Amino acid sequence: MIKNAFIKAGTAIGLFLMVIVPSPVQAANHCGSGYALVEKYSAYNDVTDKLEMYAELYYSSGARRNCLVASHAGASVGKATYTVAAIWPANYAVPACNSVGCDTGTYSQYAGPVYTPAGVNMSGRCVNFEAAVGANTYMVRRNVHCG
Repeated sequence: MIKNAFIKAGTAIGLFLMVIVPSPVQAANHCGSGYALVEKYSAYNDVTDKLEMYAELYYSSGARRNCLVASHAGASVGKATYTVAAIWPANYAVPACNSVGCDTGTYSQYAGPVYTPAGVNMSGRCVNFEAAVGANTYMVRRNVHCG
């Protein structure tokens, strides 16, 4: 009797944990639900040639918007340093920081998420972005993921 009660309690606890703890596959990204990773770019420090940043570009077919996160990598993870993420549609002006399209500050993990403007359908349009961690790790991409 007692053994069966422990088994039932253990099963109930296991089922409870399965419900409240998301698996890595279910975990949302920084951009939110509906955004899928399009490409993850690696950036290396110009002086040390060591990996220090990932620029992660996402797209939502429902919202028809792009999103960017500039994540620290390697030795820069956990170190508070200048970090920037900026994204905008091709043929548009670079967004002012800090706005929906640009985030800059002293961060230890990532800058962003930042988004292309609401109301601009990105489904057939190219995107531009800039990302940086510190003074020597910088990435600029123009006219990528066109459609």
